[in-house]
Amino acid sequence: MKNNFDSIAYLYDYLARWIIKERKLKEVQAAFLDCIHPNARVLIVGGGTGEILEWLPKGKHLSVDYVELSAKMLRRAKLRNAQETHFIQGDALEHSGLYDFIIAHFFLDCFDEDELPKMLKHLSSQLKVGGKLLVSDFCHNGKRKDEFLNKLMHLFLRLFANLSSKKLQNIRAVIRTSGLVETHYQTFDRGQLFSGVYEKQL
Repeated sequence: MKNNFDSIAYLYDYLARWIIKERKLKEVQAAFLDCIHPNARVLIVGGGTGEILEWLPKGKHLSVDYVELSAKMLRRAKLRNAQETHFIQGDALEHSGLYDFIIAHFFLDCFDEDELPKMLKHLSSQLKVGGKLLVSDFCHNGKRKDEFLNKLMHLFLRLFANLSSKKLQNIRAVIRTSGLVETHYQTFDRGQLFSGVYEKQL
C-alpha cells in the first residue's frame, strides 16, 4: 500500500519537529484557519496524529470529518481533545462528501506528478461553490541546504512509509492549474514552507 505511515506513526511528531521547528510548524498550518466560518463543514485529509485539531478555531461549532489512511496515526488523533469530529480510516481518494473547507496540510507532497493532479481534482469535487482548500506544505526555494533536506526527507519516507512521490512537486503551480483560485498565499522559513487558500468558483 502506497503512502502508509503506520510504520513511523510513533515517531511522526518528532520527525516533524526535527524537519520543521515546532513554532514554525504551528505558524504555517494555522496561518489561515481563521477564515473558517461558524457552522462550517470541514474535511481534513492526511492529518496524521491530529495536531491540527487543536489549532482549529474554537467556539465555531464546526462539523469535522477526519480522513487518515494510517490506522496507527488515526488512533493517536483520536486522543486529541476534538469535538464534533468524525474519524474515518481510509484513502482520501475514496472518500466522498461536500464541504465548505478542506484542509490538506503536509499531505500533497506525498504524491507524484501523475497522482497530484488526480488528488486535487478529487478534493475540488468535494468543495461547495465558494468553498476553500487550505494547504500548507514544502516548496522549492532554490537554496542548496533546503533542497537537500527535501530530497533526504523524501528518501526516508519512500523507504519507511512506501511514499509514492520520488521528489517534491511544485505544489502551488499544480493547484493553480486545477481550476481553484488562489486568494491567500504566504511563505515561511526562508521560503521553504508555504500556506495558501484556494477557492472553488463558478
